[in-house]
Amino acid sequence: MHQQSQRVNADFAALVEQVRGGVSLIEDAAGQLEEISTQGGEVKAVTEQIAGSSLTNRDQLASLSTALEQVRSDIEQSDEQTQRLGGEAVNLVSLAEQVSEMLADVALDDYHQRFFDAARSRRPQPLQHALKQISPAARFSAARYLTVT
Repeated sequence: MHQQSQRVNADFAALVEQVRGGVSLIEDAAGQLEEISTQGGEVKAVTEQIAGSSLTNRDQLASLSTALEQVRSDIEQSDEQTQRLGGEAVNLVSLAEQVSEMLADVALDDYHQRFFDAARSRRPQPLQHALKQISPAARFSAARYLTVT
């Protein structure tokens, strides 16, 4: 019986040792699970931060896109205005050429040149003398050129 008691005690001691080993393994597993849980919380926090940054980036990109569309629209309007101004410049050049031709015709005509010179020098006596020498219809025509300074 004594042998049997010793075997039971030895088996019981081995069983106790196995239980202690199992408890130690469970404690290690619990520590690892706590670490995994902590790391999972950190991952969740980082993921939320990334999601928030993504939303901010999306909003900024939308704002930039809107601003870019406005710039494109402004450029199109500027191009249209530039084209209109170019057309007006061509018209003004044409008009200036016509006026220049008209002034050249007037400048070359001795009849008109006398009135132009008199009006330019603002000498009333020669101008009055010149007006007396022409017909009333010609005086009306000459009066138009006297306003030129």
